[in-house]
Amino acid sequence: MQPFRFLVHLLASVNALMLAFPARATLGEAFLPEAAKHAIGGVNLSSQVTYTISEYTLASGTLVKEFIAPNNKVFAVVWRGPSKPNLSQLFGQYYPRYMAAVTNQSRPRSRHFLLKDPDLVIRAGGRMGSFSGVAFLPSEMPAGVTESNLR
Repeated sequence: MQPFRFLVHLLASVNALMLAFPARATLGEAFLPEAAKHAIGGVNLSSQVTYTISEYTLASGTLVKEFIAPNNKVFAVVWRGPSKPNLSQLFGQYYPRYMAAVTNQSRPRSRHFLLKDPDLVIRAGGRMGSFSGVAFLPSEMPAGVTESNLR
């Protein structure tokens, strides 16, 4: 029975990775609109006074919003849905810091996570079937934009 159990876990892991793969923006890097082909139902762009929001839904049903500064760099990402997006791709160069903080958190099995540094803030949480989070670069946020705008 062990080989069967291993195969089931392997297939579940591969499936989870495939559902999370289509995330397209990377925190702190240039926005790439040509990558929109991965989004289910396309990408909705909405312009605010000092930034643009790119919103799309992954195949898993998770909604992802990218907040783009006038210099075309992604200064924040927000997600909400039944599964986590590919955080490695969303966080880019900040992913190792996220993983180190997750590894060192005081309550390792907690449903909520907070990393609050002067140059990087990540809030994430959830439970099976309902995940959400926000990651942003405070120094890259346009003037007048606060964390409360990142919804």
